[in-house]
Amino acid sequence: MFGFINRTLKVSQRQETLLVICGRVGWLAKAIVYAIIGGICCDSAVKGHSSKSGSASPQGAFIWIGDDFFGVPLLIVMAIMLCLYSLWRFGEAIVGSGTDSEISTGKNFFRYRLSPFVSGGVYSAYAAYVISLLGKNRKERLEAQYGHGFPDSWRSSAGGKFGLIVIGVAFLAATASQLENTVSPGWHRELESDLHPVALWATLISGHIGFAARSGTFLLVAILFFRTIFTDTGSETTVANAMYQLQNGAGHRFILFFLGIGLVVYGLFAALCAVHSRAFPTKPRSDSSSLHSSLPETRAPTFGGAMGAEWLRKQMSKPASSMQMVDITAMSHSHGHSHGGANPARNLDRERLLPGDSSTSSAPA
Repeated sequence: MFGFINRTLKVSQRQETLLVICGRVGWLAKAIVYAIIGGICCDSAVKGHSSKSGSASPQGAFIWIGDDFFGVPLLIVMAIMLCLYSLWRFGEAIVGSGTDSEISTGKNFFRYRLSPFVSGGVYSAYAAYVISLLGKNRKERLEAQYGHGFPDSWRSSAGGKFGLIVIGVAFLAATASQLENTVSPGWHRELESDLHPVALWATLISGHIGFAARSGTFLLVAILFFRTIFTDTGSETTVANAMYQLQNGAGHRFILFFLGIGLVVYGLFAALCAVHSRAFPTKPRSDSSSLHSSLPETRAPTFGGAMGAEWLRKQMSKPASSMQMVDITAMSHSHGHSHGGANPARNLDRERLLPGDSSTSSAPA
């Protein structure tokens, strides 16, 4: 009945190209937003109070972008980029990009259908928020970053408190997801398979650091929702109130500062994904063309060893090496004919030299 969840819908080349463009531009918008939030966190940690030009939240980042002589044109560009990111997420949810036949229907549904759909909805709301700022003056924009009662207003009823618990649990689940990406190399398979070693390592290092910072951010938001059940939590947006829980005390501000650095690094990771490193559309993690799946099963368990093995394999398969193998093979074949027949020993040597021959040994090269 739910077999369609485990299948990726076929799209035309033109539609796929459109999704790729939306994805790359959208990831660049994501990079800008996270880098600004991280910078505001660092500024707040150093000063001990929130920034006057924007809070440590997506809304605060948009207000910071608009707080300039070129603010309106920049906000228009940002709104377009956010809309493209939303279209990419909705498109991937509909198509099922990344759907993997080797995992369960439930995991495929939550990872490649529900998750991108929810993400598309969130970024659509961000785009609508940016558009709403266009008709406001600077003072009105600064006032627009405040939460206007949420989530504190939910504490007044039993249903509201239950909703706060549900949202808090959801953010705990998001925290666990980001922690998995922090310690696991599973997401590496979503990268391009032919990256230059410098770009590869920059993407891997910034990705793991960035996912750790995102997990810390989501954990703070979860704690905020649970705290809201018992006490007022502030007048700014949810994310900003969550981050500013760390403004009290030098030790807390130290954590906030490094959390901000981590979010800036995640912005770098998102930028690398946008322009070079990430595969668009999303590939199944078991895809034979992915970064790791082409490596022999005996590879080192750490992603560092796997990367080295992949680099060595590529060096061994360069055209110059292939030409050398062909020349040696031709010499061996010619030498066999010069003696009036085939030479079994030299044929055996030729089979060992030729890569990818099904008759050769199955041991990894």
